[in-house]
Parts: sequence; C-alpha cells; structure tokens
Amino acid sequence: MGSFRSIVRPGVLTPVGTILATMAVMAAATVTPVPRVDLERYVGRWYEIARYPNRFQKDCARDTTAEYALRPDGRLRVTNRCTKADGSAVVAVGVGRRPEGSAPDGAVFKVRYLADGELSMETARTLAGSPGVAGGQHSDVQRQIKIYKDGRREVIGGLDEQGNWKSPLLCGHPFAYGETFMFESTGGGGYGNPWERDAAQVREDVLDEYVSLQAARERYGVVIDPATMLIDEAATARMRASMVEKAAA
Repeated sequence: MGSFRSIVRPGVLTPVGTILATMAVMAAATVTPVPRVDLERYVGRWYEIARYPNRFQKDCARDTTAEYALRPDGRLRVTNRCTKADGSAVVAVGVGRRPEGSAPDGAVFKVRYLADGELSMETARTLAGSPGVAGGQHSDVQRQIKIYKDGRREVIGGLDEQGNWKSPLLCGHPFAYGETFMFESTGGGGYGNPWERDAAQVREDVLDEYVSLQAARERYGVVIDPATMLIDEAATARMRASMVEKAAA
C-alpha cells in the first residue's frame, strides 16, 4: 500500500505532521475501505509520534500537533503547532478543503505556500503501484507535483507524462510564494478481477464520484451513458468479454 511522510515549512514557521495516505483493504469481507474523507470525523488534534531529524524543526522540542476544525464555509482550518525548549510556541495556520470528485485510485493532497518555503518528504510506489491479488490490478503510482503561479505543473517526484522518473525523496525542495505542492497518493492494489464486479455497484461509485466514467469503462468494463447515467448493457457485455479475452491471451 502507498504511504508517505511530509514536513512543510512556510516561511519561518514550522508546521509538521505525518499525513496518513488513503489505504484500501485488499481482502477483508468485514472491513469496508473509506472511499471519501469524512471531514467531521477527520477534525480534531493529531499528534506527531516520531520524525526524521531536519533543520527546520530544530527548534521544536515537544508537543508537535496538527489540529483541524471545520469552518462555516465547509473548509478546514489547519493549525500546526510545536513547543520550543524555552516553552514558547511556534504556530502556523492555514485553510484546507476536500476536493470534489476523486483521484484515479487514491487521494490528492495540496498545500499552497503563503510565503517562500521548503518541503521535505519521502514516499514510495512511484515506479509501480501497489500490487493486486486474486486477479486484482495494481494501483496507480504516487507523484509529487509543483504547481507554479501561472498554472504550469512540474513533476518533482515520481514519473512524469513522458515516463521520466525523479527521486521522491525530497529534502528542502524550494517553493516560492503562491506556488502549490500537490501529492497524488495511491490506494492499495485491487482484489479480484475488476470486470467481475457487479456493474450496478460500479455505476453507484460513478454517481457518488468515487470512480470516473473513463475508469468505469477502462478498468471495470462498465459502459455508462454520460447523458442518462444508465448502463449500456450491450456495450458493457462486449467490453467485458474483450477484457476477459485479453487477459487469457
């Protein structure tokens, strides 16, 4: 399964936290993976239990936390805090939101810099996604992306669109004011052949925006009319038969 750890430093402040990536359960009939972040359950105070040594947290002696609170507009107020050796506090406050829709196979995490800053982060599964079992497919790979103020995107960790790979072990990677860091995380590998999943359940996932129309077609072999959002039974049967034939070849 995919995982990552990150430390974000906007300007001279030192927010820090271990961010738990979305993980899918591969085979447990009594456990249901969380398909979407429930902000009301996510809010509260998160405590750092360990970290790698780094220079921009050198003043944090103890009590490193990240606290999330719902705002009236539906976004999150994020307060990162730590205590220095002299008892004084270092605090950074920001605003976050849950993006509508869904990532191809995991979650998308974004941080916009309100001052010049740096990012140190380690992750894995950037060359190949998490493997599936019992015919399940690999998950997507993870990527770290810098979004410039003019909208340009640069992959700074993982595979870019041309297949070039960059190390995902980032240390003090610079970000300027107004730039955004985006992390595309991955879920766990699939369990069972995707074309054997009940087509009606795939459609429900599309309606709930957990799965895109394209993913429903290409991964599950379920063809849905974008105008009516109904399953094209004949096209679905042909698509799934083709997928079975290719898998047996």
